Amino acid sequence: MKQPIPKRYYALVTLIVWGAAILSFGLLRFNTIGIEEGAAKDLLMLWSVVDKIASPVGTFGTPDLRTFLLLPVSLYWSGSIIAAKVFTMLIMFSAVFLLFQWHTNNNDKNQEGALLASALLLLLPLTITQIDMISVAPYLLLMFAFGHWLHGAYSNSGRHLGGWYFTQLFTVMIAVSLHPAAIAYPLALAWHWYKNKNDDQAYKTKSVIIGTLVATSLVISFRMGWQDGLAWMSNPIQTLSDTFANGLTGVGEPASMIIGLIIAVLLAYILYRDRQRITTDFLTTLLTLALIIGLVAADGTWALLACTLLLYRGIPILIELNQKIKSESLLGQRGLVIITTFLLATTFMLTNKEYTRNHVMERYSDRDILINTLCHDHSPKDAAATPFVVASQWPAQTMLNCRGVVFPLPKAAVDGPTLAKNIKGITHLIFDHNEESNKALAANIADLGGTAQTSALQNGGVIVTIRNSSITDNTPRSLSEN
Repeated sequence: MKQPIPKRYYALVTLIVWGAAILSFGLLRFNTIGIEEGAAKDLLMLWSVVDKIASPVGTFGTPDLRTFLLLPVSLYWSGSIIAAKVFTMLIMFSAVFLLFQWHTNNNDKNQEGALLASALLLLLPLTITQIDMISVAPYLLLMFAFGHWLHGAYSNSGRHLGGWYFTQLFTVMIAVSLHPAAIAYPLALAWHWYKNKNDDQAYKTKSVIIGTLVATSLVISFRMGWQDGLAWMSNPIQTLSDTFANGLTGVGEPASMIIGLIIAVLLAYILYRDRQRITTDFLTTLLTLALIIGLVAADGTWALLACTLLLYRGIPILIELNQKIKSESLLGQRGLVIITTFLLATTFMLTNKEYTRNHVMERYSDRDILINTLCHDHSPKDAAATPFVVASQWPAQTMLNCRGVVFPLPKAAVDGPTLAKNIKGITHLIFDHNEESNKALAANIADLGGTAQTSALQNGGVIVTIRNSSITDNTPRSLSEN
């Protein structure tokens, strides 16, 4: 009797084919352009420690706990952006694999929907762009999927404070450090344990609620919130539109909000249909809460969570609706599913093709163009002979691209002369002058007169050259404190 091929081998083959396609089709950039600020901070800090190099990265603020996940890559491939992106690709595939296992749940009836949802999520343009940016999105999705598995493992465990308990608390801490939407994780845990409490597991329930509360409070207070330039109060409809139009690359004009409205209506319908499942299934509860809480910062990470819920819960509903058609033919039983899958897959591949074309044509977001201008037009060829010390609104991204000495952007001073004292030793300032929080700093710079010269004024921000500045021993140790 022939033994069936284990499912893990199918997953391994899928990983190889998917990874090879992404790398061979040029969907990942093998340079530092477009790396997320938080990821750049994590990598620079790890590389500095591994290579024992003194750098001002310690002034950039507390990194997120994604650092622990990136540690193995930094130990073996220090300084390699390619290794970090490939590792992020593995993280994303692991998350999809766990989501597939969650959806099937050893039930062949759900395998069709899980397979289609997993394939479309891997093809989703947002998935590719978030991997290319080394965004928190793949890591947060993995923490959610892994957290669902941990929740079941700890529930079935006989030990109250065993390894599964502390592993789950550590997973909560990593997730919460990544994005505000991850607050849903401890809330979902507390809700499910409180809802299903009984006398036999009363101590477990108390331990989980107290432990998650302490872990969440520690992470938020340690990081002082989320510091890496989150898009607070962004328009979620516009975010959803850009997700399906260009993968939130920031290149080109914003997409029509009609797309986002359609996606929002579909999500609302799915949540209505799944209203009973939301209260019983842990991961459905988690994704729903994350979708609601994440509205305060509806960025690419939030959009990927929304797409995950849309695909993994929407496709089974579509299959169910299709089966109500009284026809025994293939088109009758699966016509809607086939057409929808074909249209989505084709749209995703065309968008990914455009993303590759952007790489070739060197089309970048406004911020990346600004940083690239600083690195190519203002960075000296001989760093030893010509001082080049930058104060940047995005210090980690700037340091990663320019490979120079970079400090965080100083706070606005009382007047221009006071700012001049605070930035003594700085040769360039780079920031987004359009942001309301930078208006006072821009006014200070205007007071400097001929000392400050606007070298570049772009949609993404401004580059200011500070004249007659020299690198001295009293170069500020942390400009963010001034």
